Amino acid sequence: MLVNNVRVAYIQKGRFMTRDDLAQIIKKQIPLTKAMGLYVKRCSVANGVEFSLPLKPNRNHKNTAFGGTLVAGQALASWAWLMALLDKRGVAAEVVVQRQVGEFLKPVDQNFIVKTDKVLSQDVERFIKTLKRRGKARIVISARVLNKGKLAATYTGEYVALSNYEHNIK
Repeated sequence: MLVNNVRVAYIQKGRFMTRDDLAQIIKKQIPLTKAMGLYVKRCSVANGVEFSLPLKPNRNHKNTAFGGTLVAGQALASWAWLMALLDKRGVAAEVVVQRQVGEFLKPVDQNFIVKTDKVLSQDVERFIKTLKRRGKARIVISARVLNKGKLAATYTGEYVALSNYEHNIK
C-alpha cells in the first residue's frame, strides 16, 4: 500500500493494519500529530478508529480545545478508518478528503476522545465495487469528539480514493 508515495511494508498476506501499524504511519507521515499528542487507541474496520488527545498542547486562548485540532483529529480518524478498510480488502489507493462539514456542540475542556462512526455495509460494498471497477470512488465517513463521555463535536467528510492498480495486493 502507498501512503504519501511511501510503500507501507506492514501488509503481508493474512495480516491487516493494527493499532501499532497505524500509529507508526501517522507518526512518520503526519508530523502534526506529534505536537497534538495524538495516541491511537483503536484501529479496526469493524469497531472504528479511536484516538485520545490531551488538552494541554491543543488548547486555545480560552483553555478549551482549539477547533482546528478537533477537526484535524476527526479528519485523520476518518482517513485512517478508510486506509484500514482498503488494507483489509487488499486494495491500494491514494485517499484524500474532498469536502467536510463539522459542528462544535460544546467546549472541550479536558483530554478528549475522537471516534469514527460506523459506515453502513452497503456503502462500503458500493465504494469498493466502484473503486475496483472505475479506479476511483467516494465514501462519506463521520466522526465525533467526546469530552467527559459526552458528544462535543461532529464531523462528516467525503473521501475520494484513487486506485493504483500496480500496487494492488492479489
